[in-house]
Amino acid sequence: MKKLLTVTPSRTDGCAYYRSVGPLSQLRNDGWEMVLPNADFDLTWGTLSQYDALFLQRPYLPDHLTLAKMAKPLMPIWVDIDDLVWDLPQCNPNFDRMMTQKVLDVVDATLSLADVITTSTEALAITTSRRYPGANVRVVPNAHNNYWFPQQASAPLTPMVFWRGTNTHQCDLLEYANVIVAAKKRHPETRFVFMGTTPWMLTGRMEYERAQGVDMFRYLQLLSTKIRPALTIVPLADNQFNRCKSNVAWVEAGVVGGRVIAPDWPEWQQDGIANYRNPATFLEILSAEIAAMQETPVHIHVPLLSATNTIRLNILETLT
Repeated sequence: MKKLLTVTPSRTDGCAYYRSVGPLSQLRNDGWEMVLPNADFDLTWGTLSQYDALFLQRPYLPDHLTLAKMAKPLMPIWVDIDDLVWDLPQCNPNFDRMMTQKVLDVVDATLSLADVITTSTEALAITTSRRYPGANVRVVPNAHNNYWFPQQASAPLTPMVFWRGTNTHQCDLLEYANVIVAAKKRHPETRFVFMGTTPWMLTGRMEYERAQGVDMFRYLQLLSTKIRPALTIVPLADNQFNRCKSNVAWVEAGVVGGRVIAPDWPEWQQDGIANYRNPATFLEILSAEIAAMQETPVHIHVPLLSATNTIRLNILETLT
């Protein structure tokens, strides 16, 4: 059994679920054991020599760079990024923390040491290749974890307009607030449910329900059994950061057979998605989708982890 030293900013958030702990834990049947270091990890060459490869997710801390430098002579380094981490929009709440020259230097130096860089989208891969000429960049799409959750597109859907996200999307909601309010006025009987961050830009302007954010694993349990939204909306401001983001909202909606409204960008040209070009077309499409909303799920083919993990396994076999 080979050992993959796995360093991730969180072990339980959505990024870990889709990009590190979730998929890598399933490689043990293929001869790879994922090892998550504890806080008291002994960072010495003697300890590192026990591992066969290093996986770094979203490296941005000096400690990440230190680890990569120590590991470089001893094992191949695999870095995974799922966001355009060097070009955050100024309205992103992480902008002041991440868009400093010190952090960007760490990101650049760490990614330059990587033997392979994986991204979640083709757009992010293209941008990464331009920033790091000569880098070995591979795309590993986000996928539904069919090891843990079967695809359930047979039970009835819940008639609602559903949105899930963190405060990193507050500017996206702000840009589309007026049209969301307008859609609610056109369809006052329709439920609008927001999970995660509070849509403060809608408060006092329309009635909506707020579902408390939960652990990613628990959320996916609820998604398949209780939430089951008929319509999921993905209002995104048009910037390079968002154009590089993945379509996990479609993956999650598609698992239960719900439809999605998303931007008219390559990443979102998928079965079951109605695409908008701007806030005005978003309103018209949302209104039409609400009018046609039904409880009968549609069968949507979403990427499955059992398939995308073959890419990960190929990467490890090539590196080692």
